[in-house]
Amino acid sequence: MPPLIKQLLSRLHGKPLEREELLELLDTALGIEPATVYAATVLEGQRVEAEHWRLGGSRCRADRIWETKSSVKLEIRSRHDPGSRESETKYLVYGLRHEARPDVVTLLAFKDRMAFYDGIRRWVHFNKRDLVSPALSDRRFRHILEAFQGTENLSGLVVTRASVRLRMEPQAERASVGFTSVAWPGVPLPQAFQWVWDNNGWFRTLTFDALRGHHEVGRFSLGRRGEVSATQRFSAAFRALCVPLGSTFAEDERAFGHRARRDLKFREVRPLAIEYGRGIFSDASAIRRLASALRLFPNGVVSVYHGNPYLHAAILDQVDGSSTELWVTNAGRILLVPQMRATVWGLKRVVQHIYDTFAEGEVTDVSVPA
Repeated sequence: MPPLIKQLLSRLHGKPLEREELLELLDTALGIEPATVYAATVLEGQRVEAEHWRLGGSRCRADRIWETKSSVKLEIRSRHDPGSRESETKYLVYGLRHEARPDVVTLLAFKDRMAFYDGIRRWVHFNKRDLVSPALSDRRFRHILEAFQGTENLSGLVVTRASVRLRMEPQAERASVGFTSVAWPGVPLPQAFQWVWDNNGWFRTLTFDALRGHHEVGRFSLGRRGEVSATQRFSAAFRALCVPLGSTFAEDERAFGHRARRDLKFREVRPLAIEYGRGIFSDASAIRRLASALRLFPNGVVSVYHGNPYLHAAILDQVDGSSTELWVTNAGRILLVPQMRATVWGLKRVVQHIYDTFAEGEVTDVSVPA
């Protein structure tokens, strides 16, 4: 290991560092030795601050080592056998608070891939109620990447690896989400999105080379659930990828907030719709496919009350107890009716599941006659 890298790592593991100091240190390290920074952006719940980041159980938990106004250092302990200390692995990770919204934090690991996958991602998974991950639509995903190219004054983004999920075919009545692949021949970003659109799929993660002229300035990746990696200039990835990811939380709060009936003065309903702009349900097989897709909802329980000629289902999110009813009585839209307890992130998980397994549309407000 080069002496300068040892010196940088010593600083990294030493005294508390603010966000800008950490970013400068990471950029310097990436410029000296080939390495990767792995990151995941999350929205922290109130319990995070109350517990001083000490979240988790016997399988995966975290303890705070130090915290500043703009950053935090954590030790994550991951066990694959909850009853065995010998199976425990400890990882040191860092968090960067977003300036515009301090409760949004980008958790990161330097060089250590397992610290990200077995540490950060596993810890977030076991604490999904208190650490909310972004969930991007195709439109948001592409917009963030195109904005990254413009912000960094790049001539192009060339896809080198991609994890692709395919929705079920229109003729199918079983909700298979297709396959995952990683082999990509190196194609321009627009061509990659055209292929995934033509095949009724979406990118789970996308890795690309950033080009300025004919010169590669770094390899980066973006995931649909807010994962980012960078082999160069992580500060650019943080500002042009992680920060826009963080801004999606406010967008979702505006779209899905203040809809729980118990919080409204007259217990009225505030429904929303997923609009498709075409008669997607004009064929009865589409209703059957949607019902099959709903039954795969990974975060709760779905009860289908009626499936022909219209669809009526109830969805209970077991992460936070949110509940909503779903109706299809119109050929061009899905109607969601939040119930007594309906949270922003419970509704978001339902909509994202429909996007992932059935089809994406446009979320809109629905006016209810007084």
